[in-house]
Amino acid sequence: MASSAEVRTSLSPLIRKLRHQLAEIRERALKNILCKLDHNLITYADLVQEKLLFLSLLEWFNFPVVPMKEEVLNLVSLLVKHSSAVQQLVGIGAVEFFSQLRQNVDPELQVVVDGILDGLFQLTCDYQALPDQDHPLVCVTTPVSQNIVDVV
Repeated sequence: MASSAEVRTSLSPLIRKLRHQLAEIRERALKNILCKLDHNLITYADLVQEKLLFLSLLEWFNFPVVPMKEEVLNLVSLLVKHSSAVQQLVGIGAVEFFSQLRQNVDPELQVVVDGILDGLFQLTCDYQALPDQDHPLVCVTTPVSQNIVDVV
């Protein structure tokens, strides 16, 4: 398996291409990322470290031509199973974004959006031991942000 630095180096250009004006380039970049996942060349844990990925996936729906909606939504649906992904998505306004997007997608995709929203609404709870080991574990919750990314 490649090192973390190598994975980041290989993912960064692909993630930038997810924001390209040409739909064909965006599609190829997404297919490349999905192929790397399918062949275990990268993991979801690798992806959740890429902050630009989350913004790029939301912006995908703001282009005039929006191919591969289902694939993007399925990828986000898998990413929201990781608490760090939820924190980043909530931080960029994904709850409101997907709430608005839900109204603009086909009924079969609304189910996927609902699953994403369910994942985003779950409180992330990280248990951390305090420096003084005599104290019990503490639960830290992440508040929901009200930032928004435009929806077409």
